Amino acid sequence: MKTKIELIGVSLALVLVAAAMTVRVSAQHSSVEHDNKSWKKGMLRLPKSAWAGDIRLKSGMYHVKHVLDGNTHIIVFKPVTMPGGKGFPIWEEKEVARVECRVETATKSVNNTKVVFSKTNAGDRSIKEIQIAGEKFRHILLPHTSERR
Repeated sequence: MKTKIELIGVSLALVLVAAAMTVRVSAQHSSVEHDNKSWKKGMLRLPKSAWAGDIRLKSGMYHVKHVLDGNTHIIVFKPVTMPGGKGFPIWEEKEVARVECRVETATKSVNNTKVVFSKTNAGDRSIKEIQIAGEKFRHILLPHTSERR
């Protein structure tokens, strides 16, 4: 009888520990999902080359994503290719640029990733701002070194 009660007690303790662990893992998963929903990945098409901070990007398609490095906001650029054409898988290549940015709240989210360009002193195109599709944030890129005061 005593062994049966001990067995039930140990079983109940194991169930409680398992339940506590499930709640903890679940809470961690929720915060990760929230982070992923906050910062989306957008598709950016550059018909002509342009400066992104101090990096000159070639014309083409890029995935852009906002990331945090400590307290520093950064936009990451990764070229993408569509080897089979439209409707086929997209291949994301290695990161080619990380540009520090400032984040501001936008009045509304956009359906397609939006880019605002400016001109450098030399007359080259420079990415000034990016708003990633589905986000209510504007990412203001730090200007090219020659443009900073």
